[in-house]
Amino acid sequence: MNTLVTQKEKINLTTFLTLILFFAGMATDIYIPSLPHITTIFNTTPGKVGFSLSIYIIAASISGIVASIFSDHYGRKPTLHISCIIFMISTASIVVSPSIDFFIFFRMIQGFAAGFYWIITRQILKDLLSEKEQINANAMVSTAYVLSPAIAPIMGAYIAEYTSWRVCFVLILVLQIFVFFWIKKNFKESLNIKKKIPHLVTFFGSFFMFFLRKDFNAAIIISSSAFGGYFAFLTISSFIFIEKLNFSKTGFSTIFFLLSGLFLLGNYTTKVLNDRSYSKNKIIFYGIIYSLIGATVLGLTFFSNNILFISVVIITGAVLMRLGLGLMMALSQIFVMNIFKKNSGQALGTLNLCQSMFAGIAAFWVTSFTNSILGLFFVCIVLNGIGFLAYKIFYSNLKFPNLKYKILKKMLQTDFLRSFLE
Repeated sequence: MNTLVTQKEKINLTTFLTLILFFAGMATDIYIPSLPHITTIFNTTPGKVGFSLSIYIIAASISGIVASIFSDHYGRKPTLHISCIIFMISTASIVVSPSIDFFIFFRMIQGFAAGFYWIITRQILKDLLSEKEQINANAMVSTAYVLSPAIAPIMGAYIAEYTSWRVCFVLILVLQIFVFFWIKKNFKESLNIKKKIPHLVTFFGSFFMFFLRKDFNAAIIISSSAFGGYFAFLTISSFIFIEKLNFSKTGFSTIFFLLSGLFLLGNYTTKVLNDRSYSKNKIIFYGIIYSLIGATVLGLTFFSNNILFISVVIITGAVLMRLGLGLMMALSQIFVMNIFKKNSGQALGTLNLCQSMFAGIAAFWVTSFTNSILGLFFVCIVLNGIGFLAYKIFYSNLKFPNLKYKILKKMLQTDFLRSFLE
């Protein structure tokens, strides 16, 4: 920890790191109300346009796994600076996209740069703050993930209503230019000791070892299935509300205020239950139940043709799924980081990648249905059903094969395994 940093500098730095993540998050949410219009403009399918959402998340998760390696070796400032340049170039390319394939490709590059943001911002806090200060700073930084889904779609809806969806990304570009010059002028390198880049065998071999733990697999499947279900709603919701239910873009975007509030409520409820000494498994189970109920509620849409009824049912289902996700999401992240304390960053990156893969599958699957409302219900009920079954299997009395010793005992020393897994 750098003791030369003043309290004012710490506050300013934490505020700016929060803005970096907020701006990167806006790139995900700001054009959601314009998805149906983009489909028409590029003469493509909802599936392809929806893929531009999931490819951003997947690319960010993949780059997040390797970001710490480059940041530890080359330094925080150079790595952050290059990430910002890549983000700006890709955003500018999105603004002038002539086709959906061009659009998707640069969304992937944009997401890759965002993944570096996610990791390096946390590393900077760890470099400069004490453990107690990190907890408070992370609480502030995490607000970026709540504010962005609430504010960005509304901003995007108004921008698209009066100008064009491309102007949404012009705004993102302008904000990134601001980030670039702030880093260049104000940010001082926070890394004191640079590390060597690990051997590829060591790096990739460690991922295999993560999946030899029962509790890690449980956290992966349960949280990823719930995240996939909600991401299916995120992908298809604009097509349902704007095209089928005749919502305006601005009217549709206000739904995300409600959903963000429910995510905050879920986070707060987790804190309250944790303070009352509820077990992590029990809190996660509550999250699964809310998500499953939300998915089930979506089935009520088939009992009426009334637009108001269908709208209320879908919003209610999404609210319950978002609440359930809020209960289990942060807890799952803390859970996997504490399973592998010596490799917490890599374990968290693996969890994020798996959640993103589920999200990508859900986005592709939900847009493949001719009836978008049926597709939303089916995908959500299947994925949340998988999460529920996974909980019952992993936390029942069924024996789980102790693979780490059956497979690896002859390949690696037991002492090494114990030191890695403790």
